[in-house]
Amino acid sequence: MKVKQYNFLFLIVFVVAVVSLGGCRSDKPANDNVQPLQPYEELVTNQDTVAVIQLVDRFFGYIMEGHVDDAAAMLYVAGDDIYDEPMLMDNEEMAQVRQLLETIDIQSYRIDYIKFSEAHNNEVKVTAVIEEAHDGMPDITTAFYFKPQDYLTNWVLCLADSYRGQDAIVDNDSKDSLTQKFQNEVEEQLRKASEE
Repeated sequence: MKVKQYNFLFLIVFVVAVVSLGGCRSDKPANDNVQPLQPYEELVTNQDTVAVIQLVDRFFGYIMEGHVDDAAAMLYVAGDDIYDEPMLMDNEEMAQVRQLLETIDIQSYRIDYIKFSEAHNNEVKVTAVIEEAHDGMPDITTAFYFKPQDYLTNWVLCLADSYRGQDAIVDNDSKDSLTQKFQNEVEEQLRKASEE
């Protein structure tokens, strides 16, 4: 009889231990740098991504073709919240952007990532190559940060302005992993398109 009591007690202790250990398991992904989807991100479609990419491509296309005025005319000043309408730059702001763009001879560019957060608060990082790698020297690059806004179902391109307090929405620790994720998604889309 005592053996049955010990077996029963052992079985109860074993079940409690298994349940306790199973409760410690986490379903979270192992990478702490990956930011969870925000509700707005779940609403963003491929069409939104394509629209933002086309804006960036047109902006840099103008610059590389020497149409700096057209590139500067594309830029808006970001609104602070969802109810603020993005405004075209005034003459002084446009002159400053034109002056900056005229001093940089952009050879090529690549979109590092697009991060959708809210209709009025998104981020695109673009690396522009000023001088191609040569003689063992790496590319000379600069980064552009844009804050594209979805205003009344139209995407507009706003230049991020840290002077006005427009902080980046992607923290520095996540930028590299977000860049890699974006590049993988682009490669996957290109692969699918080539298979069709």
